[in-house]
Formats: sequence, C-alpha cells, structure tokens
Amino acid sequence: CLAYCFAAHPITFCIKAPEMTGRETDINAVDKSNSSPKVLYDLFATVNHTGTLHQGHYVSNVKVNSQWYHCNDAIVTQSGEGNGEREVLRSEGAYMLFYVRR
Repeated sequence: CLAYCFAAHPITFCIKAPEMTGRETDINAVDKSNSSPKVLYDLFATVNHTGTLHQGHYVSNVKVNSQWYHCNDAIVTQSGEGNGEREVLRSEGAYMLFYVRR
C-alpha cells in the first residue's frame, strides 16, 4: 500500500503491482494475454518518504552487489538481516522504485 497526505488529511490506497519478489518483476504477469516475449526487471533502489505533503523526510535503499543499504542523510547502514531484501520490501512510504532491465 502507498500512503499520501493531502493538507491535514492522510489518504491511503493500495496499488496492485506485478508479482515482486525483490529479485525480479515479470511485467507480463499483469496481462496474461500478452504474447510478446517476457521482459524481466530487477529492483535496485527505492526512495521512501515519511511525513506530510508540506514537510517530511526522504530516505533511500540501494542494492549494491546483492546487499541492500539504507541511506539516511549522511548515514549509510546495511538494511535488516541477511542481504536486507525483506526489510526493503516491507518498508513503508515507497515514493519511487528504480528497476534495471535484465
């Protein structure tokens, strides 16, 4: 789910996205009638926002050599346990997602 705030009233809504494991996204999963070849993308970064429309804070998550890192201003730490993928995929406030084509 994505959450947005307009004025003083928060609005939360869900967007159905293609199945995303973090490692790959099959954009053809949305339209099964599509007969074109499969195109796969890997998620490699996110920008997350907390706060309101008028104020808030942005952080990012970046994947480098299979390890996820959480970037909060000048502080960069490894995300969660293992390679951090679960932490990134469950983080709230996803504002932008960045993919690279396989």
